[in-house]
Amino acid sequence: MSEDLADLFRASRERSDIAAAVYRALKSKGELGSHRILSYRCPSRCLLVDVLSLPQGVIFHVPAYKLSPQVNDATSSPDGRAKNTLDGQRRWMAHTFFAQDCANVSLNCDHVRQVLEKADIQKDLDARHAEVVVKQPH
Repeated sequence: MSEDLADLFRASRERSDIAAAVYRALKSKGELGSHRILSYRCPSRCLLVDVLSLPQGVIFHVPAYKLSPQVNDATSSPDGRAKNTLDGQRRWMAHTFFAQDCANVSLNCDHVRQVLEKADIQKDLDARHAEVVVKQPH
């Protein structure tokens, strides 16, 4: 990997760490609502993505989630679970990152599993939606 590419990945990781720290701080102070501009939920009300506007930019927070054993086994590998879950099995880690650092966002819970394009998030923001309920396509 080139040095420039490694620097780019390192900078993105550092921005994600900052975004996660800011999200945790706002949550602990009960101040998420004053920065939230949009949220996505499944029909059962699971939070899929929290979109916040901050002076540093827009951040996306994908909360930790748990999948049923059936969905988990069908959609992930043991190696993937070992690297990306809190318990090595079904409790997937949260991710928080600046909007500029992604092209899309994965929506995951036992009720919905799909990818949301960043352009679709922008359309919902332009339409001034505060909350979007995402249904699993058939």
